[in-house]
Amino acid sequence: LALAQIGAAYVLGRDLFGRRADLAAAYLLATIPVLLHWASTGYTDVPAGTYSLLAMIMAWRLFRTPHPVYALLAGVLGGLAAFTKNGALLMAGSLAGWVIYAWWYARRADDPDGQAIRWRHSALMVGGWLAVSGIWYAHALLQFGYLIPPTGWTDQAQHTIAALFGPALTPNQFMLGGAIPLLGMAGMLVLLWRARWAFEPRAALLLGFGVPFWLVWWALFSYDMRF
Repeated sequence: LALAQIGAAYVLGRDLFGRRADLAAAYLLATIPVLLHWASTGYTDVPAGTYSLLAMIMAWRLFRTPHPVYALLAGVLGGLAAFTKNGALLMAGSLAGWVIYAWWYARRADDPDGQAIRWRHSALMVGGWLAVSGIWYAHALLQFGYLIPPTGWTDQAQHTIAALFGPALTPNQFMLGGAIPLLGMAGMLVLLWRARWAFEPRAALLLGFGVPFWLVWWALFSYDMRF
């Protein structure tokens, strides 16, 4: 699954930005020491990351060419991520936000890159998600009264600027894979300002799926970089 994650990064880079970006994305991920260290241990963050990237690919393809298969796969893969690790429940919000964004973008753009995602696509996405992870979380809620068990040491989270940018400041754990994505997010904001219509969907996808997880990690789990 770690190798599949590198392949997923390659495909996502190609789908969004074409050649060269695919190799750069795969290289940055493949050279992250913390990923290589945990890849062979069965640690849940690795498969959850793989399923999350695959769900992003399906979400992007659903935006470009609304098709029931892409909708179903986005839901199933997002559900697999959430089933593998509780933190991937954030994917539900990102996928929902992406569907709303795609609908809004198609309505306001004179010549939209993406076509409107219909209700049937949303229903398939939700159905795929629930089929994979719905029973698990429903059981936790009914049996124990919570969706996510309070297993994290959230009181140890470090709410500092240094912790927020920790991946970029710890090259021994992330190498270029920590700094380059943060610089990329800054660059995306610039491109949003300069080339809104041409670049906006790509930035919306990457920021909409990446930033919420990053901020929740910083707020609750920044005591450990492997999360």
